[in-house]
Amino acid sequence: MKRAILLLATAFLGTTGCYPRHCVDDIVVYWHFFNADNTAELSCSQAGVSTVQITVDGAVAGPFACSSLSSDGVTFVQGITLLAFDEGSHSFQLDGLDANGNFTHSSSAFTFAPTGCRLNQLDSDLAAVTGTFNIDFHFSDIDFNCKNQNTFIWYELLDQNGQVVDIVGPNNTPDALPCTNGAIPLSPLPFGTYTVSRIQEVEFLGGGFTVHHATCDAQSFQHLTAGETVTVEVPVSSDTCF
Repeated sequence: MKRAILLLATAFLGTTGCYPRHCVDDIVVYWHFFNADNTAELSCSQAGVSTVQITVDGAVAGPFACSSLSSDGVTFVQGITLLAFDEGSHSFQLDGLDANGNFTHSSSAFTFAPTGCRLNQLDSDLAAVTGTFNIDFHFSDIDFNCKNQNTFIWYELLDQNGQVVDIVGPNNTPDALPCTNGAIPLSPLPFGTYTVSRIQEVEFLGGGFTVHHATCDAQSFQHLTAGETVTVEVPVSSDTCF
């Protein structure tokens, strides 16, 4: 097992003074992130986590770098060692933050009792914080209006790792998003960075389609609040991005 960086967590030390000797324990805490279907573990960068904050018995420690150089000077680990815990159960909660200090991952609160006057290992899985959001579209010439009552929106949404989250286009339910329906609703997705890689307003004509508005320029945004609406700009264009 890789060794985590050592940290003297003074906030969790017992009080000083002349007391009978008792056992104190050290805890090495490892944090883990997983993909949406829990089939693969993610690195800190893949999860979009820059730092981790640990709350122990109500006291907040950190934030600590999500990935740090181990004591061997070669290996990077996702964890830290907290020193000198008193015997007995302690409450823990871990939270992952992105580069801007936004909370994106969290463990549920739990208790852990170190034992044996030794280095105890604690592994904690942090789940992505999720929430619904909407993607609205603003046309450069007609604001939030559609060209007419018969147009549809095609678009592609990518996550922070460049994976397709949603796509509607000529080969993917092309009539799923009538323009007049307005903003595109998304089911709960992990907080983080998303990108609309392309979007256009099309009208089906004569067995084909005509493009009224389009942009192939990627537009990225932060999804950090459940129920929020983000707006992408779509200029006049007859060129297709699909």
